[in-house]
Amino acid sequence: MYTLFIALGIGVSLSVLWAVVLFPGAYIVGPILGMVAFLIAFALLSRRLMKQIQPKLMEAQKLAQSNQIKKAVETLEELRPFSKWQLLLEGQVNAQIGMFAYHEDEDRAYDFLLKASPRAPDAFLLRAAIEYRRGDNDTAVASCEAGIRSNKKHAMLYNMLAWLHQQEDDNDSALKVLNRYLAIEKTNDATRSNAERLQNAQKLDMRQFGDMWYLLKIDRPPAQMGMMTGRKGFRQPKGANKKPKRKKR
Repeated sequence: MYTLFIALGIGVSLSVLWAVVLFPGAYIVGPILGMVAFLIAFALLSRRLMKQIQPKLMEAQKLAQSNQIKKAVETLEELRPFSKWQLLLEGQVNAQIGMFAYHEDEDRAYDFLLKASPRAPDAFLLRAAIEYRRGDNDTAVASCEAGIRSNKKHAMLYNMLAWLHQQEDDNDSALKVLNRYLAIEKTNDATRSNAERLQNAQKLDMRQFGDMWYLLKIDRPPAQMGMMTGRKGFRQPKGANKKPKRKKR
């Protein structure tokens, strides 16, 4: 946020200096120069910050992949002071911590996922998966819809939402969801295939989304993928594949 304010201050100052002090009455050129100065300053400040932030993000990812989740989370927490300077960083950190914690402590993960950046589609998928397994299908549907509003071209969010509708025997709503996506991305094979399955009154095939589907811990992966979905940093806790308890309506 500070980055935005500093850049804005530079832009306004230059605009006023040009239009009021140096060339009084230059009310067109002044604001244009101010806007250019704002954009340049914001870009340079953001780039400088990212040089400090990116290594930490990469370090956290490597720690998580080696199953050092606690250290990975601690590394991400070190980035929080930068959130006062960088827009959306707080939400990005929350999303990443939620994703790491998801495979060890879902309740803790869920708290972070709720505060994730709207631009983190995987966070919405994990939220919805947790809510579904808790038996709250309606809230899971709402989470997918919220994710779609900010990530309109994310195929799996639409397919997950359609899958949730199908769990309630509502194939009509499921098909409408997939058609919404196909109106945006007509060439997505997985979505087109699932739409055709719905038209033929068949179950959706979420296996087309590979690792990401199995990492949601809704379906058990096939034997040949066990090593992949159970790799370090993405362990399957006990009871991960139990049928959810449905809430009474």
